[in-house]
Amino acid sequence: GAAGGAGPQAAEAPAATEELCFAVSGMSCVNCARTIERTVGRLPGVAEARVNFAVEEGRVRFDPRRCSPDEIFRAVREAGYTPAPSGAASRARERRERRLFLFALGLAAAAFATLHLPLPPAWATGLLLLLATANQLGPGLDYYRGAANALRAGAANMDVLVALGIAASYGFSLLYLAGVTDHPTFETAIYLVCFIRLGKLLEERARGRASRALTTLASLQVDRARRRSPEGGWEEVPLAAVAVGDRIQVRPGERIPIDGVVVAGESAVDEQIATGEPLPVRRGPGDPVIGGTLNHTGVIEVEVSRTGEDAFLGQVIALVRAAQARPAPIQRLADRVSAVFVPAVVAVAALAFAAWLLAGAGLAVAVTRSVAVLVVACPCALGLATPTAILVASGLALGRGLLFKSGAALEALARVDRVVFDKTGTLTTGRPQVVAVEAAGGRTEAEVVALAAAVEWPSSHP
Repeated sequence: GAAGGAGPQAAEAPAATEELCFAVSGMSCVNCARTIERTVGRLPGVAEARVNFAVEEGRVRFDPRRCSPDEIFRAVREAGYTPAPSGAASRARERRERRLFLFALGLAAAAFATLHLPLPPAWATGLLLLLATANQLGPGLDYYRGAANALRAGAANMDVLVALGIAASYGFSLLYLAGVTDHPTFETAIYLVCFIRLGKLLEERARGRASRALTTLASLQVDRARRRSPEGGWEEVPLAAVAVGDRIQVRPGERIPIDGVVVAGESAVDEQIATGEPLPVRRGPGDPVIGGTLNHTGVIEVEVSRTGEDAFLGQVIALVRAAQARPAPIQRLADRVSAVFVPAVVAVAALAFAAWLLAGAGLAVAVTRSVAVLVVACPCALGLATPTAILVASGLALGRGLLFKSGAALEALARVDRVVFDKTGTLTTGRPQVVAVEAAGGRTEAEVVALAAAVEWPSSHP
């Protein structure tokens, strides 16, 4: 994702600002994210606007006295994109990309067959025209919409390059039908859209993996709790209805719904998700317990100390989301470079067209060379590589119990030369096994094992 885009009012923003987190759909590259940042950043009261293209998420810090979430959403829509409450599932986007790719792949396969079957030239050209037109109005239509939105916002993104490339190829082929050029290039636009759609599908799958890792963590949160009622009994209520100071009951085999302090009862609690400790720990009156951990042996009564995003699991999920959204230093450099990349590529393509035309190579060669410049110089690799790497790495690490505070922290790991861990089972299962015995000093293996057993017998260490 891209960073920046703070409005001109950033310096005047009061201390009491709020942060709005929301999903954004309709983006095709990092320049789309910058377009949204600039548009939202111009609103009065907006202190900072950040949009992460990799996870399709926006974060806006604003003064609620001068700006509202509705105004922010309206600005996003005016920029040509669709905002939605945060937490919208990515699976629908992945399904859509899969459908569009399969559509494009079918068109590409049909075009390939048309070119290699012994068909009369007029039939082949007619079929390619139908396939290319379906390509323009189907899987290729998004790029025209994205280019129009970007140009209306005074920006140039990947969609501009793709739209120019496929429009030039399709238009050149229409000129052939009019007798202006000597051969059509319908298949070029079809193949191009197919390859780009494949890239978009792979991007969505990468997003989906990271998103599902967060979903797995969030699934540790139960949605209901057993709360003490004013009459003194216990009632099951939605977790959202539980407040700080309420008392809840947790029975053996249940997950502790929310952070709190034990006020009655004793139990062994599996806190592995929070501390990495493989063995349950004893918890009794006065001991803190963590939401999402598993109660093993006894019934405990817990007084709630933290709820919602202030609780342990809420903080962990927020930490991972922030790490995925906050750009690393190398990503900021890539964003700055890609911001001027698209206009430069369009200029180079125009120069290539003019140079080949002036050199007498003909219109067909000039168009082909300029389209080649447009389609191979797409800045997606430059703008997407770093955020996607951070996104996938943090998602995979989360699945293995590792949390990164930011992309910068992840990048700093390249300079780490020593890592120190404790020996309490954080990296191990806490169940050591003897795998080899080496006897020294003339003793037999049996004697060494007997001596070791004598030393270990009075110890309670695992």
